[in-house]
Amino acid sequence: MSHTCALVRRVPYTALPSDVRRAVGAPVRIDFVRTHAMVPSEMVMLEYATEAEVRALQRQRPCIGGEALQVECLSTTQRHAFFQRHYAHWPSEWLAALDIGASYPMQSVVLRHLPFDTTAEKLEKKLQRNYALGLQIPPRIDWHMSQLVRPTTAPLASSFTVLKLPPLHAESTSAWFLVCLSKVSDAMRLVRSWHRTRFLPKKFTVGRTGDRYVVDAGVLY
Repeated sequence: MSHTCALVRRVPYTALPSDVRRAVGAPVRIDFVRTHAMVPSEMVMLEYATEAEVRALQRQRPCIGGEALQVECLSTTQRHAFFQRHYAHWPSEWLAALDIGASYPMQSVVLRHLPFDTTAEKLEKKLQRNYALGLQIPPRIDWHMSQLVRPTTAPLASSFTVLKLPPLHAESTSAWFLVCLSKVSDAMRLVRSWHRTRFLPKKFTVGRTGDRYVVDAGVLY
């Protein structure tokens, strides 16, 4: 069995695809393994053209930001099994968000913890005043993770610019959104403007002190 994949651990949370490529050579595919908060974990899955490249990486003991990385060689079958386990409980819309982020790195933003009643239409109307929404037309999205984890589910329609993501937990009281932008600069500007901003209730009362929301924003890649 050929081992052409590598699971790399101890990757800094702030590492970008360019940082990973400088450290690990020229993989044909990079997948950042994400947590339930849809933020990068310490793991990155790499895929190479040959097993010799994976073995060379293992001997090399690469580093990112002074952190020594741990490299585990995997076969393609083991890689697929890893992702099927890791993302087993993710809704198809969440998997689609990963694929859009991988196909258009740094052009899609996840907004977390907005008021639960917020709709995609309202958010899109608010954002389009200041940001260029929408991916390249027609979008070329590789639905790799969606088809790997949910092979019987049809890929998500790609005509939206703002998508309300289903809650991961039934008791969730906040809303998450995927926002697709046409420029990397707009995506970064959206994150800078919205990250850690606060939403307060229109009328502050003792009974509604819990209706305050602190928004998290992050780009996908």
